[in-house]
Amino acid sequence: MLNLLLRKDRYELKKKYAFRFFSVVMFLASGVLIIFGVSLYASYLQVSIERDIVEGQLEKVQNSNITKDRNEFLDISKTVEEKIRYIDSEIFSPSVFITNIVQAQPEKIGVNSIEINFNKDEEDVVRATIILRGISQTRGDLVAFQKSLEVLDIFERVDIPFSNFTNEFNIPFTINIQSITLNKETENE
Repeated sequence: MLNLLLRKDRYELKKKYAFRFFSVVMFLASGVLIIFGVSLYASYLQVSIERDIVEGQLEKVQNSNITKDRNEFLDISKTVEEKIRYIDSEIFSPSVFITNIVQAQPEKIGVNSIEINFNKDEEDVVRATIILRGISQTRGDLVAFQKSLEVLDIFERVDIPFSNFTNEFNIPFTINIQSITLNKETENE
């Protein structure tokens, strides 16, 4: 059909079709570039926000007391005696608690686990929180164990939840113990 037209008309028709074809291709290419740019910008925003969050958390860790203590401990200019003195002054041995608990434990009490956490409050007072889990043969044995722990000087508070006393025999229990201030305890030793 194109052959029936005059040469001049054919040339103009081809020119119009080429213009339309290139305009559609350019429109699609610009649309693809705009979509790509928007998705690239969204990815950049997400990565920059996550980077800011990670940098904030890293800054918190770097400025924490634990990191400062670690950096102080790793300082090469300190002598070995200073490092040993630092360790002795800051750390209270959990074996003191375990020894006292084992000595206070009646024969009919079985302790399955002992969890010891050292906590420092805002006034730099160090205390230990001890959680004992186990099984007692009777309620009386459990109460006797609680009383023998309360008598010890290193424990400030010994709590047994009331839910532990629901059974008469073979009682699974959890005992929460709060130690005295360990700053004073370490000074006395």
